[in-house]
Amino acid sequence: MENPLISVVVPMYNRETTIERCLLSIINQTYKNIEVIVVDDGSQDNSVKVVEAVAEKDTRIKLFTMEKNSGVAAARNYGIQQVKGGYLAFLDSDDAWRPEKLEKQLKILQGKGADAVFSSFLTNIGDKQMKWPIATNGYISMNTLLNGNVISPTTVLGKSDIWKNIPFDCRLEMYEDWIQMLDVLEQGYRIYFFDEIVTDVYRQSNSISCDALKIVTAAKYIMQRYEKKKDIKEKLQETLTREFIDLGIIKKKAQNKKKQKAVGHPKDARMIGQMVRKYPERKETIAACENKQNRTAPKKQLSPEMVQLVEALKANIQVLLNEGKTEEARMLLEELKKYV
Repeated sequence: MENPLISVVVPMYNRETTIERCLLSIINQTYKNIEVIVVDDGSQDNSVKVVEAVAEKDTRIKLFTMEKNSGVAAARNYGIQQVKGGYLAFLDSDDAWRPEKLEKQLKILQGKGADAVFSSFLTNIGDKQMKWPIATNGYISMNTLLNGNVISPTTVLGKSDIWKNIPFDCRLEMYEDWIQMLDVLEQGYRIYFFDEIVTDVYRQSNSISCDALKIVTAAKYIMQRYEKKKDIKEKLQETLTREFIDLGIIKKKAQNKKKQKAVGHPKDARMIGQMVRKYPERKETIAACENKQNRTAPKKQLSPEMVQLVEALKANIQVLLNEGKTEEARMLLEELKKYV
């Protein structure tokens, strides 16, 4: 089919200030044969009213409401159940697509004979912009994805049957998009990377603080999930350990070498402790993000503008962790290290 229907699922929770921009970026695509499935996950602000106002002007937009707040994975899965298109894409309610996103990706998808295609995104924090991932065109391997999540759902376009057969795991509050893509590759689907920025990701400074325990709990579940797949589990264990160190959930042992206790549930702490002990060259212990409010002083005196940028970077790292977007968080952390 030359002009197939593309369904776009937009999970939404308290995004009254950004959802209009999101929807306009979808309905203004150069590719017009689309339907937009907005799933409200129990918003307490005026998000629904904003969607209804935009939907009055474009009948391609359909609004669905969850009975209770259930998380982004459940909202996406609910939206997947409503789609009618043969192809499916996702966009978070605080982000926006470039105008030719769907048109270009559909051509790649059909031309390559792939099952799904993903691309780069640009993270915007004030005047600061960062592209991710940095890669070349080609199919992504299982080994590459096990080494870290490089696929953002907001950049993906694929056959709808993929997500109907392999939904997001609602038991995960973090890493659900990463694990879902690993499941997709494991089932033999082919995913192609198209090196072009197709999505603008926007981060605000007034964000929720990170929840290290939630991240650790998700990691524990992932380890249990792959208990019978030793090769995958071992690689995931290595990747998660590295991410915990990079994100500050695991920190270096104090110089006085006094024994430090793990923060959080003992079972979760032991799980991460085992992950660390697996790599003896790293001498780290557990610490939750919320107990690390006093950051290391800047290496040099910063101007008021730079102080504001540093604070914005910290806040956005926190919101990314809260949303389970650890790869984006790590990217911002590398940027933060330049200033502090």
